[in-house]
Amino acid sequence: MSIAAAIGAIVVIRYGVDVHQRLHAGNCLRETSAKEVGEYVAEICLPPARGMALLRLYSKPSGTLLAERLYEHSDPHLIWTREELIYDTAASDGKGTVGLPPTWWDRLLAFVP
Repeated sequence: MSIAAAIGAIVVIRYGVDVHQRLHAGNCLRETSAKEVGEYVAEICLPPARGMALLRLYSKPSGTLLAERLYEHSDPHLIWTREELIYDTAASDGKGTVGLPPTWWDRLLAFVP
């Protein structure tokens, strides 16, 4: 087996596990942003894997999914600012946030299963 095939297999398996976690997330809590931030609804769900959380950010008027993040966290909570939604306060290097409004890349990734 070549190295490229092994790497490809690992990527496919990892992606499959992530899809499973997102599809089977439950116990969701919803929070609406303040009006001065914009019209958003954030949802935090708990996937089957312990210590993980799934964030979904929706447009409040249309209900469109704008961004989605699967991340490690044992006690998820949200902090809204005018520029971003902070979902992981332990993260560094700009991770743990979604810009408001979400980027086109966030919106594109939200549609990928």
